[in-house]
Amino acid sequence: GKTTFITAVLKAMGITDPDGSPTYSIVNSYHSDYYGTVYHYDVYRLNSVEEALGIGMEENLYTDAYCFIEWGEKVQEILPEDTVWVMIEVNEIGERIIRLSS
Repeated sequence: GKTTFITAVLKAMGITDPDGSPTYSIVNSYHSDYYGTVYHYDVYRLNSVEEALGIGMEENLYTDAYCFIEWGEKVQEILPEDTVWVMIEVNEIGERIIRLSS
């Protein structure tokens, strides 16, 4: 659900051919004519915040770029205060419930 959700948002931002989840590359970078630079991170494979810092993630988080992060709880301590959290849950009958919080 995470990748599907982010891919739909990227398409709504005018990115016509998103690459899917950056599971192995950790980050995909895009350009939107409407929103500028957009990053899609999948930090599942990272073992520490230090690894996120080592790939320059924090530098991108504090720019005007939009950053979408799968498994964001793994790097929570370096995320900006104004981070919007999107939680996707599956209820007892198999429906996906999407919750936003800041």
